[in-house]
Amino acid sequence: MRFANDARTATGTVRELTGPQRTGTSNWTRLATNTINTGSEPWLPGSFDWVAGQFLVVHPQHRVTVYLNGSKINEGPWEYLGANRFRFTMEKGGYIDTVELSPDGKTLTGRNNQGNELRGTRRVTSPRP
Repeated sequence: MRFANDARTATGTVRELTGPQRTGTSNWTRLATNTINTGSEPWLPGSFDWVAGQFLVVHPQHRVTVYLNGSKINEGPWEYLGANRFRFTMEKGGYIDTVELSPDGKTLTGRNNQGNELRGTRRVTSPRP
């Protein structure tokens, strides 16, 4: 699936993995928006000053990108785990970051799968769809 810039719609191809293995086009539309106050997924997208002088960008399309000195050094998907907790799975190095977003949405804290502490401070808030 490819998500549109509006973070509400996606289009792509669906393939059956078993049976006749048919293929077809699929279009998705998000019916509800997420807010930090309703108990649903909190609003995570935005930019964070990250560990070791890095800069973390959390995209509404459930992707993260990590920069160092203006160059992209890693990226991967993110997922909501519940209770303000998120997992970032980086495509390079096998890093899996498990973090918690503070109630005010300004700070990420947690650890990666190697036991290293993680901390990020929000710089820019992305508008909610």
